[in-house]
Amino acid sequence: AYEQAVARNPNDADSWRNLGGAEQAVGHLDRAQAALERSLALAPTHVLTQLRYAMLHVQRGNIEQGVQFARAILTQMPDLVQAW
Repeated sequence: AYEQAVARNPNDADSWRNLGGAEQAVGHLDRAQAALERSLALAPTHVLTQLRYAMLHVQRGNIEQGVQFARAILTQMPDLVQAW
């Protein structure tokens, strides 16, 4: 369904974020990263996408990079519990 959504509307950052999350959930981490990067290219300040991207880096074992992304998120939204 998410692949169809991005095919219909390739400039919709939310659809790309949703696709990235679905790919991440089933362990397709390369596909997840590509979709999340596309989402961030379309909406670079979208905090939920940034958070998912940070978690993806942690999931891939890139802990330091994930922490750096989380810190950047917290500067924008210090009350965002998920980033802690």
